[in-house]
Amino acid sequence: MTDQENPDIVQYIPERDYEARNYRPYKKGFKDLCAHCDEYYCELKKKNLVSQDFKISCDRHIAEAYKDIGPDDFDTEEEYTFFKITSDPVAWAYYNLDWEARWYQEEMLSCTARRKVVRAGRRLGKTECICVLMLWMAQTNRDFNIIVVAPYQSQVSLIWDKLMTFINKNPEITKTVKRSIKSPEHRVEFNNGSKILGFSSGPSSSARSDKIRGQDAHFIAIDEADYLADEDIQTIMAILASHPGCGLWASSTPKGTHEKFYAWCVKKELGFKEFHYVSMESPAWTKEAEEYFRADCTAIVFEHEFLAEFGIQEAGVFRNDLINASLSDYKLPAAKSKGSRVIIGVDWNGQDIGAHIVVVEAVIQDGRLKYKLLDKAIVRGENFTQHDAINKIVALDKIYNSDFIYVDAGYGEMQVEALKKYGIDHRNPKFARKIRAYAMQSKVVIRDPETGERVKKEAKPFMVNCTAMQLENRRLLLPVCEDTQIISESKDDESIGQVVGLVQQMRNMCIERYTATGQPIYSQGYDHTLTAYMLAITGFVLEFSDISKLSLFTGIVHADIYHKPNSPGGGGSGSVVAEVARDIDLGKPAAPIKGANNAMAAIKAQKGAERTRAKLAEGNRKTILGYLNRTSGRGSSIGRFHRRSI
Repeated sequence: MTDQENPDIVQYIPERDYEARNYRPYKKGFKDLCAHCDEYYCELKKKNLVSQDFKISCDRHIAEAYKDIGPDDFDTEEEYTFFKITSDPVAWAYYNLDWEARWYQEEMLSCTARRKVVRAGRRLGKTECICVLMLWMAQTNRDFNIIVVAPYQSQVSLIWDKLMTFINKNPEITKTVKRSIKSPEHRVEFNNGSKILGFSSGPSSSARSDKIRGQDAHFIAIDEADYLADEDIQTIMAILASHPGCGLWASSTPKGTHEKFYAWCVKKELGFKEFHYVSMESPAWTKEAEEYFRADCTAIVFEHEFLAEFGIQEAGVFRNDLINASLSDYKLPAAKSKGSRVIIGVDWNGQDIGAHIVVVEAVIQDGRLKYKLLDKAIVRGENFTQHDAINKIVALDKIYNSDFIYVDAGYGEMQVEALKKYGIDHRNPKFARKIRAYAMQSKVVIRDPETGERVKKEAKPFMVNCTAMQLENRRLLLPVCEDTQIISESKDDESIGQVVGLVQQMRNMCIERYTATGQPIYSQGYDHTLTAYMLAITGFVLEFSDISKLSLFTGIVHADIYHKPNSPGGGGSGSVVAEVARDIDLGKPAAPIKGANNAMAAIKAQKGAERTRAKLAEGNRKTILGYLNRTSGRGSSIGRFHRRSI
């Protein structure tokens, strides 16, 4: 069936088809930004996806405003150059903020579309773009009101910190600030009457969209727009409706829901100019960083956060098709494999639920790393005591000679101490050293692969993601007998030997909602064996940091663990992910865009000369050598003499 035969089929044609390139980055902009946009919308018109050839309301490329204006229209050449600089946010930012746009940032800033929607992966500099654009507008217009909105107060504060950093970089701009406050709202007022206001309008904001309602604006910037509620979006759209000339910038990483942000990107008839960039376009992106983030995230999260694709929003945490692929026909308990590593996971609860204990081994099978469930035990009932559970853990440890024992510290804080005390009392210090308390409500510290900084992650989502990631990488090995089909969860079922199996618990686990800070809230069902299992899997990730030596696993580095003498596959020391130096290529020239002004070339030459003179005056050795080579000829006797003499 053709598209015209069934016009109800929802279609989307990307301007940049990353999927067809297997998400290989372009690394350069369109040769002619506006001409490419014209061709794109002509194609959409042919496919009946828009009602007219060009749906975007814009003034073409930013340089179009002065393409017919020359030096003769000004009294001095200096005035003409100043005019070109102030007319272009890219040139203005380079001259005044010493900030050079990457090629994709230049595309976004050079486009004059009234309504822009930016679907971009993490670490691409979306926040920087917003700050540069707002500051340029406020500095080059009188009585210009700008509103910036984000779903979380922390995000507004982040934008404000970046904005103030830019302002403080230039003393001349700093002098133009009339007033700057962060409470009761974020606000910067300038001497020319322009102002920038910042609001949080997500679930965490008590007033929510009420704080925005009634505001007057010439431009609205929304960061993380896909995380705003429909109510907040409607309030913002009401401002746009009452101010036809008001511009809109909405940027976000997709969260997977098909709501307002999705419609702005996909439904071209709405008149939004979409920009889509994957994280791989960043010059700071490396192969090591990609391996790290793919290991740190589930496939769905990586698709949203770094490929900036909407994909699907799955309430279920673990995919059923992958669970099916992980099933194997074996019985519990299973024998430990020779040379494998073993971790015991324990979810400690009250008398009715009891202590759920699992034994998991990491073993190489057919050249691949596998996490195999070896045993499980549930200690509970009317006669349940702490002593019984400890005895069971000790017995399992003797059978499987575990490397570590990971225990949920929430309910079992006292039990953790009791386990350690058992080791001390029985003159078994090795057993005491195996105990690891994992607090679900705390944070886990890992190492950022790009900056080398320590990053805190919520402990429970981190644990769930570790397990989901191993499932997606087909490393889990689970027995079919744990794939139970129990509909009810009553004590009657348990009394006749029916217990909800680990695999069924995996199928049942889902995300019920997200908190104000974007953290998932998981279903509160019967998941105690699963919790013990996830603790064991997370233990492998945190404890055995050299698994990457096997080229089978790219894991997550615990902040304090870099080299381990033992790994699940044996071998010596190593690290999961080497620290990646952040390569900020500030000297890279912007991508050529047809019709763009030549102000940047003049500015760069002027600034380059100023920097060279300053470094020569400071006696910078590298600059002096380079200068001598340029002036006296590379390889000449004078150049060689000076290189020896300095």
